[in-house]
Amino acid sequence: MKPVETSLPQGSAETSSALKSVVKGAGLVLVGLAISKAMSYFLRLVLARLGPEQYGLFTLGLTVFDFATFLTSLSLLTAVLRYAPEYHALGNNKRLLGVFSDSVKLIIAAGIAGSAILYFSADAISTIVFHQPALAGILRIMSFAIVFYNLSGVVTSLARALNRVEYEVALKMVVENAFKLALAATAVAMGLGLAGVTAGFSIAIFLTCLVSFYAVEKKVYPFVAKATSGAPIESTARQLLTFSLPLTADGLVWMVAASADIIVIGIFLGAAQVGIYGTALPTAAFLTVIPLALQTMFKPLTVGLLAKKKTEDVKRVYYTLSKWVFAANLAVLLPVVVFATQIIAILFGRDYGPAALPLSILSTGFFLSQLLRIGEEIVVAYDRTVFLLANAVVAVAIAGLAQLLLVPHYGIAGAAVGAALTWLAMGFGIWYKARRLTGFSPFAASKYLHITLSGGIAVGASYLLAKYFLAADVFGAIVILVSFVAVYAICLRGLKVADEYDIEVGEAITRKLGIKINVRKILTA
Repeated sequence: MKPVETSLPQGSAETSSALKSVVKGAGLVLVGLAISKAMSYFLRLVLARLGPEQYGLFTLGLTVFDFATFLTSLSLLTAVLRYAPEYHALGNNKRLLGVFSDSVKLIIAAGIAGSAILYFSADAISTIVFHQPALAGILRIMSFAIVFYNLSGVVTSLARALNRVEYEVALKMVVENAFKLALAATAVAMGLGLAGVTAGFSIAIFLTCLVSFYAVEKKVYPFVAKATSGAPIESTARQLLTFSLPLTADGLVWMVAASADIIVIGIFLGAAQVGIYGTALPTAAFLTVIPLALQTMFKPLTVGLLAKKKTEDVKRVYYTLSKWVFAANLAVLLPVVVFATQIIAILFGRDYGPAALPLSILSTGFFLSQLLRIGEEIVVAYDRTVFLLANAVVAVAIAGLAQLLLVPHYGIAGAAVGAALTWLAMGFGIWYKARRLTGFSPFAASKYLHITLSGGIAVGASYLLAKYFLAADVFGAIVILVSFVAVYAICLRGLKVADEYDIEVGEAITRKLGIKINVRKILTA
């Protein structure tokens, strides 16, 4: 095994350029993810008003729907992103149209089959697996949306493949969630109950599909017009399926790992406990927004730097991104853990009070696993994808065993522990492999201690403020949040956490946004 470096690598000028590219490319995705997470969360708040039992039934239905849409997608969205950019760059319109035409046909065929299977097996899934007969109607309504969900995914992936990622962000992250939220809120306000909310969910997906086809056709590339006008098309179906089907097994492994907690709670504890747990899980998931946005651009940067033998630059980017994720997510983790009970009570109501402990456990698990998983793009860049599949299989085994052992005895808190252990197992395996490949660990620098100390001081001050001066209401929560951010920022500045690369990227961001501020003066004491 390579000796692990503890000193901070010195990056070249290309490192600074690379880090600026991370921010520039991740910025749009970060905005889209933030909006998507916010609207999805508001949707959860609306659905929670139906009560834990009804909310739990919807969560179970959504879990089954996610499996159905993934399996019927045949992983063709990934295949589209693999081949469409290549044929577009080469000017091979025949095969580019083939990618569009064949992927749409395959999605429709698989989607219709999947919808039929889900519709007619709804009773069996509801009664035999989950012991919830009321779930059957939810599954039948959702079954009609499977085809449209995957079709919109294909067409927005084509837009992304042609370097128009803004359409994927706008349509899948913003428009779809806006439709879901608006229709769900309308259904709840009109007293239509769970059936009305589920119908609104399916209608939202159908509308998103229509808008996606129209927008991409008119603004990105006229796929439909060309495909139906007699333009020459070269079939790519065999190529697409050869590439995509093996990915389905890998994706299914990850889905099982991600959904094991919900499934096992549904089987052993019932819909109401799923509903309570379902308030903690999306709240904790906010800790994934920043890492996902940054990792969007980390992969191509890593591949490019490694191709040029810029290993020191790869280490520098790895370290810097790890530090950003640690600092940003610590600002989310600490308030959530310390004020978990108040957060659940204010947002969801006292009926969901038991979700506070799972929220703290899940948040901690997300925080640590997301930090460890930053090295995943290094593992991919070194073409160690077989390791990632093996790592995921191990994590699924841990997930299944942990959930089956913990949930019957410790309820939703046990489910949270099992989920956290699963994510940590995934993350630790990835971190260890990245360390073996690079001989470098991004967590050796003292800056992490300074960040942790800053967070501890900030959350301690906020706790004292909440305990002695503020009530547990919305106004008090806002004051606490503002005070935490202010103290945290002051401590980070005073302890000189930012280095020269952070300053350069900050200046690049402000220039891009047209903001005239002295970044160096703000970040350094």
